[in-house]
Amino acid sequence: MMRKFTLLIMTLLMATTFLFTGCNKEKDLGTTSIALPSEGSGAMLCFSSTEEFVETRQLLLFIDKEERVKWEREHGFQSYATKCEKLFEAFESKGIESDDDIYAFVDTCPDYFYIYLDNDGEKYLRSYLEMDVLYAFVNENRLIRIGNRVYKVYDDGIFAAEDAESLSQITIDNHHSFMDNSQGLLVFPRNEEKGDTKKIFRVTNGNDRTLAEFRLQETPLFPWEVQFFMRPYHKTLGIWYWCNRHLSWDVSASWRWRQYDDEVYPGFHSDNGSTAGSTEDTRSSYTYIFLPINWYDVRDFSFTSIDGWAKTPSTDKCYCHL
Repeated sequence: MMRKFTLLIMTLLMATTFLFTGCNKEKDLGTTSIALPSEGSGAMLCFSSTEEFVETRQLLLFIDKEERVKWEREHGFQSYATKCEKLFEAFESKGIESDDDIYAFVDTCPDYFYIYLDNDGEKYLRSYLEMDVLYAFVNENRLIRIGNRVYKVYDDGIFAAEDAESLSQITIDNHHSFMDNSQGLLVFPRNEEKGDTKKIFRVTNGNDRTLAEFRLQETPLFPWEVQFFMRPYHKTLGIWYWCNRHLSWDVSASWRWRQYDDEVYPGFHSDNGSTAGSTEDTRSSYTYIFLPINWYDVRDFSFTSIDGWAKTPSTDKCYCHL
């Protein structure tokens, strides 16, 4: 009973933070330090501890894009997310008339965008890290310092070293060759099979689509979380790409998992959470609920129920049900 009550309070606090984002953000966020890791590599955020990072992240994630970009500019920092958004805005302003335009755009910025092919054979324009919790915190070169380590973040793995220079040789093209830890770096593989970790729902109206995704977000830097991600899409011909829409949602989910080293309770643990809200003129929105477990302990994760909807004016409600 106490566990359910605690989770309810936690969920309500998160919802309140999401809806009322004007309180004391500048003071709290202003304490984050900035460093230049090496010449030409761009400023990166530096946090003294994981706790400091998590606290700042909770504040920064729930402010709108304009406030986030303003905060970055005032601190001489540009996140990977902001870089991707600027690249896409410049591309979109010229008009998107064909799939060839999208392919050409990807060719001009291969460090930031790619074409994703889903299980149904449909194509999407995506930026790397766009569904990652670190998207708005790593710099243009995917770097962030937490504690005494610098991390370089990819969708399928995170590399760590004492300084940024040690990570400078890792690129989007060659990072898989570093995954075996043969270069003496700390390597944290991601997206390992740990059960039923992702559910996607979508509704389509002609050339418009609303997509909602529920996923277990894993990272070695702080506790795992269940993420609710929503994005509106549009297409001219065959490739779905980002667009701005009013986005609203009301969803809930429950899930269960087991832990490798759990001797006291060898069965399944369970949790649940919910989120509701809306945001104007946005390309995406997401919220999350922390799982109070160690990232390396999880196995046999699965969603046990999902109910709710996400909607834009361009489509009917995207009903989410499991």
